[in-house]
Amino acid sequence: MFFQAFVAALNGHSFGKLPGALEIGSPLIMAVFGIGLLKFCWYLARDERPEMIEFLKRTLEAQEISGPIQL
Repeated sequence: MFFQAFVAALNGHSFGKLPGALEIGSPLIMAVFGIGLLKFCWYLARDERPEMIEFLKRTLEAQEISGPIQL
């Protein structure tokens, strides 16, 4: 959508019903929002690793191993 709107704007046409700036800006805004949301979620989960490992151990009745896995 972004590239089609960009090419249409270069050729002087409108890609959709939105003004040219919104046609080009909408996908960029959505991408920036998505990246920002992901970074924010990583920030919120920054201290959760030990609890997640313990939860998986309890849930799966698993043990933590060290070193390479021998098959």
